[in-house]
Amino acid sequence: MRDADGKILVAAGTTVNPLERVSLSKRLIFFDARDAAQVKIAHEFIEREGTKVKPVVTGGSFMQLMRRWKQRVYFDQQGTLTKQLQIHAVPALVSQDGKRLRIDELP
Repeated sequence: MRDADGKILVAAGTTVNPLERVSLSKRLIFFDARDAAQVKIAHEFIEREGTKVKPVVTGGSFMQLMRRWKQRVYFDQQGTLTKQLQIHAVPALVSQDGKRLRIDELP
C-alpha cells in the first residue's frame, strides 16, 4: 500500500490490525428484521444506548425500519459482514474490546 506520493505505507504480506490505528466509533447490532422479537430487542437496545449503536439488518426490510424509527438503518448485503465477522446467530452485538472485536449474542 502506497501513499499519494508513492511512498510505501505497508509492505506486501504485512499483517495489520486496523484497531491499532483507529477505533470502532460505534457498536453494531445485527438482527433479522423479519423476526418481530429481534426487532424489539434491537429497538430497545438502541433506545437505551442512543447514537452509540448502528443497527444492521441481516434480513427483511431496512427501509421500513428507517421510516418507523426515523434513523439510519444499515443492511448487510449478501451477509458480507456477518461472514467476515463470523457471526453465526442474531441478534448479535459487535463492540471493540481493546485491540479486538467482541461479538456477543443477545438473548
